[in-house]
Amino acid sequence: MAGVAQKSLVKTKKFTRDKLLGLFGLVVVTMLAAYVGIYRPLTIRQDKERFVKAQASLEELYTQIEAKIGKPDQIKREQSCTYASRKLEKGPLGCGVGIYLLYENKNSRVSNELMQKSIVILGSKVFERLGRMGLTSFMPVEQLNGPQSFSQEYKTFSEISCRATYLYPLFPTYLSDAFKTTLQENFEVDLTCGGSAKAEHFPLKN
Repeated sequence: MAGVAQKSLVKTKKFTRDKLLGLFGLVVVTMLAAYVGIYRPLTIRQDKERFVKAQASLEELYTQIEAKIGKPDQIKREQSCTYASRKLEKGPLGCGVGIYLLYENKNSRVSNELMQKSIVILGSKVFERLGRMGLTSFMPVEQLNGPQSFSQEYKTFSEISCRATYLYPLFPTYLSDAFKTTLQENFEVDLTCGGSAKAEHFPLKN
């Protein structure tokens, strides 16, 4: 009788253990399904919403700039993502949105006037972007033959930083991603927002 009772107890313990393992496995599977089917899509949607809000804010800013300095000769809008290693598509993922405005055939004097009017709209401090200390405005190409650039911080949307960048003279050989111009002196305004992303919300940039 003692042997039968011992065997019964072992079977009971084994059944209880197997049942607990089964329940644990079921909980794990349920949690994974909830993450894949509910939580992750929700977080991705919320993450993309940050960029959508940033884009809407840039559109509002563009409307104000256009009203202040006039309609550009060319305009380009972009939504893209990129990995730290573009070639391998590996590493941290970042996405960005932007509106690029080109005002053609503008010399340094006119470009400075347009930039100053735009600067007032944003109201933030202006930085010279190429390390030329003391430079506060565009110089004539006769005095400074090369790219010139200033920028202003705009807003931040949940760790997505936005800024306005002003470029001159944008001659034909200037390495610009946005425009290819045939004129020797041009003024460009780049309104951009960018930050880390949890998914490829937009097409990958080559």
